[in-house]
Amino acid sequence: MRLFVILLFLLQVPFLKAQGEFTLRFYPKMGSDSLILNTDYKRDSTELFRIETLRFYISEIRFLKNNKVVYQESESYHLIDMDREESLTLHFNKINSPDFDAILFNVGIDSTTNVGGALGGDLDPTMGMYWSWQSGYINFKLEGFTPNCTARNHVFEYHLGGYIEPYNALSTIQLSTTPMAQSVVIDFNLEAFLAQLDVVHLPQVMSPSAHAVNLSQKLIPLFSIRQ
Repeated sequence: MRLFVILLFLLQVPFLKAQGEFTLRFYPKMGSDSLILNTDYKRDSTELFRIETLRFYISEIRFLKNNKVVYQESESYHLIDMDREESLTLHFNKINSPDFDAILFNVGIDSTTNVGGALGGDLDPTMGMYWSWQSGYINFKLEGFTPNCTARNHVFEYHLGGYIEPYNALSTIQLSTTPMAQSVVIDFNLEAFLAQLDVVHLPQVMSPSAHAVNLSQKLIPLFSIRQ
């Protein structure tokens, strides 16, 4: 009997461990396809866009059950960079309550971290996502080309950030998910964001501003969990 109990426990260990493991993958899309940098895409079959840079911070990741936080990642700062395939997948190994029904996260870096100055890891200034101690981190960076753009060489640049009111550009997103899921794919509809850009009259946003806040809010509905 004792041997049977031991064997039963050992068989359950991998299952118990698996319950604490979770994978979150971000999937930027152009239409129904995965975004590929430096590739020509046509929006509405007419307007050509080429994306050269897409980076954004995901921070303060929380897992919720009935709108209550059941797990919050510590030191939660991740740079999603289309130039680095490995950055698109986030791994969580110690979720103490796998029974969650929603994921909550920020796009960008909170004011407290900005005030603290540049840090290491994904927050290292060498990642190209830091302005200065005054302006702080760039939350979202999009650069590319379209013939309709009025800027030099038809290049558009949107560096969205800012942490001081009234130009706090941090965005918070909450998405419902399947309870007990061990992996989730979050689509980001870049094509829908491009449709909202005015590359003729506003081809660049390069500092904290009302434009940066407005565009940052437009990011919120573009994230969705793949069903």
